Amino acid sequence: AKVQGQEEEKEKLSKEIDRVQADASAKEGKMKDLERELEAVRGDLEDKKRREREMEEKNSEYEKSISDLSEEQKENATKIESLEGQMESYKPEIEALGIEKAKQDKIAAEMAEKLKDLEERANVESIRANDLKAKLSILQGE
Repeated sequence: AKVQGQEEEKEKLSKEIDRVQADASAKEGKMKDLERELEAVRGDLEDKKRREREMEEKNSEYEKSISDLSEEQKENATKIESLEGQMESYKPEIEALGIEKAKQDKIAAEMAEKLKDLEERANVESIRANDLKAKLSILQGE
């Protein structure tokens, strides 16, 4: 009866180890999916940052063009108004990119936090699986 009880306990532990390992594998898969998603978000964020820098450079170029105009060019009010209009037309797009960048930063931070949480849970599951393996090997040794 004692041997049968030990055999049943070994079988229970073996099933529990299999379940814990399957759970840990599923969580690792989710973690990898989140890592890929985080990399995609980071890529989008870098593209948006690059576009924002390009827009700011264009805006700086327009501002420099206006300041470098000679006295003759300053007399031509239609050219100045045209350049100012072009500068103004970029401002909403730059502001929109700034808002989008803030949103992407927030998403990236949330994803990093989720990834950290999943890593911590996977570590706990791994420790638990190792403990169960140790118990199983002790039982098998008896």
